[in-house]
Amino acid sequence: DSQKGEEQLEHHASNVFLDLMPNDNSDDPLLAITCQAMLMVVDGELAKGEPVATLESIFSGVQHLGIEDREFDEALDHLLSTGVLLEIDDDCFIPLPV
Repeated sequence: DSQKGEEQLEHHASNVFLDLMPNDNSDDPLLAITCQAMLMVVDGELAKGEPVATLESIFSGVQHLGIEDREFDEALDHLLSTGVLLEIDDDCFIPLPV
C-alpha cells in the first residue's frame, strides 16, 4: 500500500514542472514555474535585440501570471545563486548557458 502511494506521488501532474529547473532537484513546483517564466521573458527580450533583460522587463513580463512579489524575488535569487542568470549591471541580466 505504501508502494502504491509512492507511485502516485511519482506520477502526480505537478511533477512535470519539477523538470523545468536546470541542474536543480527542487521540490517546489511554483518556484520552477516562476523561474521558467522569468527565463522565457529574458530570452524574449534578447530575441527582440535587447542587449540585456532589465528587472522591470522581467517583472512586467511575468506579472500577468499572478506571481507574487515574494515568489518573484525568490525565483530571481534562485536563478542568480545557481548561475542561470548573471546580473551584469544594476538590474540588468543575461542568461548563462546551461
